[in-house]
Amino acid sequence: MTTVKANHSGSSNFIVHVYGGTGQDTPVNEIGSYRGEVLLPDGTVLVGVHADGRWTFTRQ
Repeated sequence: MTTVKANHSGSSNFIVHVYGGTGQDTPVNEIGSYRGEVLLPDGTVLVGVHADGRWTFTRQ
């Protein structure tokens, strides 16, 4: 697993989907601003983000 810091400054949905060898997961599904840590499974090949504001991922 890889830990990333996730931040979102919008006022609506912030949804993160991760895709990889184990299928799909949704580690974040929040409304409004968000600040937290997210675990990305080993083998993640794609990260999809739905957000209405600025967002960042920072690998730990």
